[in-house]
Amino acid sequence: MKFHFIVSYTIKKEEISTMKENEGVYAIIITCLILIAFVVPYTLLPDVEKWYGSFLFWTVLTVIVIGVNYLLIREWGKKQ
Repeated sequence: MKFHFIVSYTIKKEEISTMKENEGVYAIIITCLILIAFVVPYTLLPDVEKWYGSFLFWTVLTVIVIGVNYLLIREWGKKQ
């Protein structure tokens, strides 16, 4: 038994999403956080050999990035 699914969807011009102002800001914030994730541990924390060194820094930074991503995508799928 074969099943054939045909999905037909016409994209209207107003449905094409462009980057909103806040999405650009979030992209800049995430880019800065990624750069910080590389710069800080290797410049400010190289001599810290305890668990609260780079590991704690990256853990906190990960939570911040998850929060920023949540703020960015919480409105996706909602009609404007």
